[in-house]
Amino acid sequence: MRTTAMNLKNAWLRKLLAIFAMTSLSAPPVSLAADKQNNTAAAPSDKSAVEPGKIVEIDDPQTGKWKYWVPKDYTPDRSWPIIYCYHGMGQTAVVWPFRNLTDRVGFILVGMEYVKPVGTARQRTEDELANLKRIHNLLAKRLQINDRRQLIGGFSMGGWWTSLIAEKEPTLFAGVVILGSGRAGSRNPPRMTGLPVFIGIGENDPSRQAAEVAAKSYRSQGAAVTLEIFKGRDHSVDTDNAVLKTWLDNHGLDPGNPRARK
Repeated sequence: MRTTAMNLKNAWLRKLLAIFAMTSLSAPPVSLAADKQNNTAAAPSDKSAVEPGKIVEIDDPQTGKWKYWVPKDYTPDRSWPIIYCYHGMGQTAVVWPFRNLTDRVGFILVGMEYVKPVGTARQRTEDELANLKRIHNLLAKRLQINDRRQLIGGFSMGGWWTSLIAEKEPTLFAGVVILGSGRAGSRNPPRMTGLPVFIGIGENDPSRQAAEVAAKSYRSQGAAVTLEIFKGRDHSVDTDNAVLKTWLDNHGLDPGNPRARK
């Protein structure tokens, strides 16, 4: 029975890699927690109408459809860390699981949507990074963003994409969070000296081996890697994981923030 289960896992992983090869990037469909949304659908252009504790949907000709979450403790008298969140296959823009992991305070969260899937993986990665920067510029007109505290993260397909985008310009980010996946770049990642990278993977996730390989690859390039195995989990995220929550606080929040854990 154990051999059969392992064969099924290996077959699942081979299928996953084949999908990546055919589509330039994909991942297994997953069921994500639904986000409550409001009906705002205009590009943010100023600092008015900021509503802490709510998700705002955007439909913009240049950046497409995406959403952002202003934490309930947001005030405009200081700058705030931001996490760009990439979703799994078959989903739309979400701020899950980071809204849970941050306890809904402390961080601006951006639910990213993917650009039109055309061209090579390399070109698509460049397009994704360019769109992230455009979204940042739009949000900076409305919200107080700490440019030195920008994080990027995603689950499943979003984790694979996170690895590609972060490797394209690692100095842009204060931290990288790869959940339920490994890395999808070339064999050798770029130098990432000192860059904090968190890799979280279910104990029984078919992508566990890929996650462990990613951790080894990033360490070889100088990244400060934290590899966390979610005990008893399959292809899912432990949103109560204390190690991940502390990691987010330590690498996102300013040291002077009373919520920042030492």
